[in-house]
Amino acid sequence: MEKVKIEFEMEPLNGELPYRLLLLADESKPVIDTYINHCEVFILEQKHKTIAVVAIEQLNKSVIEIKNIAVDKAYQNKGIGKNIINWVKRYYQKTGKQEILVGTGDASVLQLLFYLKCGFELDSIRKSFFLKNYDMPIYENGIRLKDMIVLKLVL
Repeated sequence: MEKVKIEFEMEPLNGELPYRLLLLADESKPVIDTYINHCEVFILEQKHKTIAVVAIEQLNKSVIEIKNIAVDKAYQNKGIGKNIINWVKRYYQKTGKQEILVGTGDASVLQLLFYLKCGFELDSIRKSFFLKNYDMPIYENGIRLKDMIVLKLVL
């Protein structure tokens, strides 16, 4: 498993939304459409191909939430996701933000481990989030998602 240790700059989205990537992190285009217009969207390109995306919503002056973060399957497990989190930390720390929130499913074990390894801590639970916001059931690791686990990183 090759890890990529690079410093890079995400670029603001300047064109069509990369639903191909966004749908890797959120299975519902209608749900994506409910939040994406409230977000700053940044992409990572390699050889003129978008390989990663992150969508950030500003909740208030000091808090942002990562609403969607995804890396193309061919580029996963190479350290790019962690590099994106580090970029988000640096970028928003410069703007005076103090906290980053991110949510994931209650059965999303790999995602939970990823965020914990990136320095996030468990913060709260949004009860019945996936039951209330998604028309179709979502299963991960053979378990139906019900609650959203919210993690927080203090900058």
